[in-house]
Amino acid sequence: MSDDRFYWRGRLFSEDEDDDMDGGSQEEEDEWEEGDQGWGSGGEEDLEGEGHEIVGDEDDSDAVDEFEDGTAFHHGDFGQDFLPGHDEDIDRGFTSDGEDEDDVLEGSNPRKGQPRRGRPSGSKKTYESVQKILQLIKDENLTLPSFLSALSWGDYHCARDVKMAATRRSFLHSRTFRMLLYRWWKPPRSSVSRKKPPEGGRKCLTAFAYACTLEALDMELQNLDPLTRTTSQKLSQKELTDFDVEKFAQAIARKAPVFWSMLKLLATTEEQRKANTHKNPQQSLLLIITMLLYSRSQMCNKLQRVFAFFFKFKGLKARGFEVLHSLGITMSYKWTTNAVKTLSKETMLELRWMIKRYAWAASYDNLHIGYDIYNPKFDKVKEDKAGTAAIVHIKKDAPILDEVVNRALQKQRAVGQRTPINTSFIWHLLLESQPRIEAAMVYEVLDVLLGSDEFKFKTYRHRKDPQLQPPSPVRQLPSGPDHISHPYMLGTMHISESSLEGNSKVVDAMLTQLGVGTNEERQKLGVSRLVFFLGDQLTVGHLRTLQHMRCQDPNSFDRMDHIIPIFGWLHFEMTEVRSLHKQYLGTETGLVSLRRALVSLGRKDLMLAGTQGDFHEKFSKTLKQVMVAHIRACWVIMGRTENLEDLRNKGPRELAALARKIVDEFASTLALNQLKAHSNFDQVKVQAVTFLRDVLQHAVLRRAMKYGDVGLMEDLLPHKLLRFAGGQNSHYTGEVLELLQGLHREWVPEVKDFVRNHTWLMNQRGKPDSFRAADDIMEDGIKAIKDTHSLRGPKVDWKYFEIVHPVIPVVTAVSTHVETQFKAWSRYTSHTASSDKTGIQILQRSYLKSGIYETRLGRTLHKTNQAKDYVNDGFTKLQLGIAQRWAEGRDFVRATEEDWPSDETDDSDVSMAGDETSLEASGSAREDGTVTWNAVTMLSETAGAAGGGNTIRRAAGAS
Repeated sequence: MSDDRFYWRGRLFSEDEDDDMDGGSQEEEDEWEEGDQGWGSGGEEDLEGEGHEIVGDEDDSDAVDEFEDGTAFHHGDFGQDFLPGHDEDIDRGFTSDGEDEDDVLEGSNPRKGQPRRGRPSGSKKTYESVQKILQLIKDENLTLPSFLSALSWGDYHCARDVKMAATRRSFLHSRTFRMLLYRWWKPPRSSVSRKKPPEGGRKCLTAFAYACTLEALDMELQNLDPLTRTTSQKLSQKELTDFDVEKFAQAIARKAPVFWSMLKLLATTEEQRKANTHKNPQQSLLLIITMLLYSRSQMCNKLQRVFAFFFKFKGLKARGFEVLHSLGITMSYKWTTNAVKTLSKETMLELRWMIKRYAWAASYDNLHIGYDIYNPKFDKVKEDKAGTAAIVHIKKDAPILDEVVNRALQKQRAVGQRTPINTSFIWHLLLESQPRIEAAMVYEVLDVLLGSDEFKFKTYRHRKDPQLQPPSPVRQLPSGPDHISHPYMLGTMHISESSLEGNSKVVDAMLTQLGVGTNEERQKLGVSRLVFFLGDQLTVGHLRTLQHMRCQDPNSFDRMDHIIPIFGWLHFEMTEVRSLHKQYLGTETGLVSLRRALVSLGRKDLMLAGTQGDFHEKFSKTLKQVMVAHIRACWVIMGRTENLEDLRNKGPRELAALARKIVDEFASTLALNQLKAHSNFDQVKVQAVTFLRDVLQHAVLRRAMKYGDVGLMEDLLPHKLLRFAGGQNSHYTGEVLELLQGLHREWVPEVKDFVRNHTWLMNQRGKPDSFRAADDIMEDGIKAIKDTHSLRGPKVDWKYFEIVHPVIPVVTAVSTHVETQFKAWSRYTSHTASSDKTGIQILQRSYLKSGIYETRLGRTLHKTNQAKDYVNDGFTKLQLGIAQRWAEGRDFVRATEEDWPSDETDDSDVSMAGDETSLEASGSAREDGTVTWNAVTMLSETAGAAGGGNTIRRAAGAS
């Protein structure tokens, strides 16, 4: 091993490559041409004025004195304030009081010529050469500091000398130079020495490194300024949701590698880096750097704007905002409030622009918001107040139904009203749709087997066989980016929609917010456009009743001819779930009762059906588990096996045939009729078959809604009609009849297609499995207003809600984006369902043990556990008068004249002044209110529709 190698901090350095490091450029020498930067025309005098040391002709003692006075180290722009530990030692030349040269020399001659850790290697020849050079420097009337200063651009002539420049360049670009810096900073010493270690040039180099680091970090922060700087005070959803933490951190690391590496090293200890290889302080480093940039300029606020908007709707109070703002984490509370108001105003303007260029549908629902008492001495006692939230769905892929369609609809509506659907037509629809529904039920049965842990479908050799795929959709909605619906939330209105008058005011206020306020605009809407209002049964029932009441008003807008009410499929499904709960609850002793299944699954909290809270979600999940247990038991019976894994030996055609057999024998009306043909039929098996048939149809509906098969949803309508009629749910009986009447009697083809394709389901993500009912989206909006993004404070009132709530969709998108970027939900995403699987297996064994799918003639159920067949009873009730009463209740004549008021009588107004955006319903107050409300009594005498007639009678009583 050569003598010019040494150890530093466990690493072996070498000086062998010094001669190969002559890689400098000629540009360094060009800088020293006379008159160039760094040198003035006055020569050495200019250098002296700049504080540079000029050596050569001066006396040696003077040169040494200058160096020891501290002038040889030129601080430049940094100044002594940046030098840590600046004291008299530094001014004396950075000498070490405790340095013992013997301590260094003691270890400079390692045994057998081998370098040891911390010991420099050496030779006698090198020692003698160094002594000669030092003596030569002294003989030339120089000192070592003055010699190095002259060689390092400290002398004008030396700086211009080509040979010296090459030597200097080779030295500064060599590894030896870096090695010397390490040695000067921490001189090597013997590992066995007990003396005080030599200080070397630690103080000087530390101060120099500190100043250089500050300059380097300052330059890197300047490089990061454009990356974080924003040019506009306005917020936009695109700006807030395009922020990518990973890409932003990578960009910062590229533009500020020194700063990023330094912070990354300081953020973890050496033990952490070894023990925890998954720890990544990236987000902490990102926050630190953005806080520093925000402190340098408040326009460098890209991350702060995202956090401000996020925390605004997460319950952070004003004082909390100001604390985070003082730390540089968020924007100020005032800035955020003003930005939200501006964004809300721009959102409403954008919506008004949208509805003039694209098709749209609207939905609204009631909500109750409670107020908090912040100062009992001054605040009045405030109770929960009822209001109404509304959403407008922009459908860019839908056709705009123009005046031609509007006029054609009015004519067809008059014709169809005279030919209402009857039980014969409903029976025809049942028979025609039955094969498609049964095919979907067969796949649900097959899917339970394929999804079981025992079957291991991923390793099944025939898993791609067409026999195991879902049946072809009846009418599939398209998906993709071009078919995304865009929800816009309107300002929340302080109007209760629980009454007919309230619904009339809500519709009027919504149109006012949308910019339809003048008589001209309303005339254009009433004659040349159609508006689809989506909601629960109460909402659409009230709208239909208002249309009935205003049927003789002077123009189409007042008659609401342009409005087509459509019930929401979420509430439709919720009604079916509650019907199943009511039908099959029974007692714990019932072999097929839901109560017994709920006890086995540990869900006693679902014994009572409810419409509030999360009952629907929990019970729907539990109902599916019960259905899975039934189907698994059927597979064991049909497959004649004890374990579902044995069915892997069967081919796909045989499995599909078994699934069809399960539906035919254990889940069909035909099987029920055959079982009931015996005088002493098995009541347990009849109820089991009835239950499995009904829950399979419910599963088919849920799958159709999820994947956008509106054709299958339409096929299910007559079947659900029988359930609602048999289960005494008069409201949805009337709604289904109204929908079937529109689809088959009163609507023109353009309206039928629009209702099927653009009102029943919405897709906000563009994925094939992401369809949702419009009222489901409405419920999410209400939840965001009341809970997820609720606003609380002494100045929060209905006027503020009206201003702020249009940004709720943006808030939801930003919240989801931020939580995803910072993995705020990672702790909730992974969970196990082992308890659910155990409960399903317990139910399966119970059903097999009790033999509910075995025929045992004469087996009976107690009266409390006997469930009625709602489907069979429903058809009987339709025949006995429900359909007839519904038809009679909607038999009225609509006026056709168009008598519009003049513009001079228009008292509508749309106010959007300044930041305090006010969108209040002010116009279209009905002057003929007395005539209209008196008509309620006349209508109530003739209205006999199930649901609609009841609503009219209640309205008449209230009036």
